[in-house]
Amino acid sequence: MNDEARFQVSVRAPEGTSLGQTRILGERIARAIRKNTDVVLTLVTVGEDNAQTRNLATVYVRLVDPEERKRTRTRRWTGCGARSSPGSRRTFASR
Repeated sequence: MNDEARFQVSVRAPEGTSLGQTRILGERIARAIRKNTDVVLTLVTVGEDNAQTRNLATVYVRLVDPEERKRTRTRRWTGCGARSSPGSRRTFASR
């Protein structure tokens, strides 16, 4: 398995959620992810897809090099504390 030390989390808030509310949701999730000591940085974007979807936030996550990590790939996000708002959905994708 190729580990590029990065991944992204996409969060879709309920329809009708404002751009500002979606940004707050994305930042809240990014803050929880940064509590993991294997995280180097996070970047939150909102509405950056082709359709400029106001209720879609993406959190890009950069990790330390695989050899320096304290957790295995499968245990990485167990208990990270990232909770979303009621009605929102999260997806994780390796990059």
